[in-house]
Amino acid sequence: MGKINNIKEGHLEELADSFKVFSDPLRLKIIRTLNGSEKCVNELVEETGARQSNISKHLGVLTDHGMVERRRMGLYVYYRISDNYLIEALRYAFKRSKVSSG
Repeated sequence: MGKINNIKEGHLEELADSFKVFSDPLRLKIIRTLNGSEKCVNELVEETGARQSNISKHLGVLTDHGMVERRRMGLYVYYRISDNYLIEALRYAFKRSKVSSG
């Protein structure tokens, strides 16, 4: 595992932006729903209870930050987690949070 001391000054803001992605509960819910499977927007709407427009907006943020990938199949676009390290980072954060210890 790389040392945090090796992160260049110019990359710290980029890193901070990546962590901001986790600041929205719906984005976390989308990530949780996509964990281990690929889903289209309709499935995400059904499973999260959120509106289609909100799901699409948050999928855009997750895709722009490289956390979610998409693939078109006919009329549908399917989304999946782009890197399993994302899930491990969230597991670690949850393990260290007050929520998991309370």
